[in-house]
This record gives sequence, C-alpha cells and structure tokens, in this order.
Amino acid sequence: MLFFQLDDITAKRFELAGVRVHRISRYKSNDAKSTLKISNLQLLDILIFSAPDGVHFKLSPVPASCKPCEKLGEWFEVSMSSAQLNGILEQNEKLGLGEEAKWTPEEVSDLDIAKSIYLPALEMLKQMDGVGQYNHNGIDIRGTDATTHIPQKAKEFEPWW
Repeated sequence: MLFFQLDDITAKRFELAGVRVHRISRYKSNDAKSTLKISNLQLLDILIFSAPDGVHFKLSPVPASCKPCEKLGEWFEVSMSSAQLNGILEQNEKLGLGEEAKWTPEEVSDLDIAKSIYLPALEMLKQMDGVGQYNHNGIDIRGTDATTHIPQKAKEFEPWW
C-alpha cells in the first residue's frame, strides 16, 4: 500500500489516471549467450480524498476477489534476448538521421544467434510443461485398456468445395 499527499494547488493541476508497479528481473543463461527477462506488472487501485491540508492518495493492489475479466490486477511478461544480438543492435541507438547501421540482416543471420534465444526457451518449456514434453496429457495409458485407432483410408478423393 502506498500513501502520499499533494497540496491543493498541485492537485488541481494534475490528474492521477492510473498507477502500475513494474518490477523487472533479468537472468543470464549459464553460457551467458542469452538473457531471460521477467516483468511483473501490478495495477494499483486509487482512492483519493480531500483534507484541510491537501489531497491524499491511497494506492493499493487490486483485491484478489476481483475477477481478472473485470480488472486484471497482476500479470507477467517474459522475453528472451541474445547478448550478442543486443550488442549488435546497440549501434542503432547511436545512429543519426539518415545514417545506416554497419550490420545487415544477412550478417546477423550468418551468426546463428537465433539458437541462443530458442534453445533456452525450449528447455524452460520442457521443465514447465510435462504435457508438451511427454505428450501424455497427464493420463497414464498403461493402466487402461486403451487401443490404438487407425483411421481407414478414404476410398475416393472428395473435394470439400
């Protein structure tokens, strides 16, 4: 919970429309080729009340009882980036109007940077999602009398249009 106060003159000049807390955590891979960035965003409810000494603001997290479809109080955003590609793209920050970067898409493609992004992402998914990794959807078919159904081949091609 966050409390603050503004004097009457300042409070009349500004309107507080919304407040979000944005926390960012970065984790480097073991080989230092990629970075995992996890952003935690939290929306805060605003309560405004006037007092003789000014306008008071109380900011608090959206109540857990509030349904996400009504008001999403907290969410996470995740991204992967390549340390090598980030170094190359830093050149773009220093470009002036009409200047071109020294790198080309073909040169970046030849560096095989994509593996440093998608391989760690795939490994994380394997650890997070047993359904996708083991392809059994949480069902142990060894304990059931499951039989494999092989569909019969169509006798004749029938167009659907």
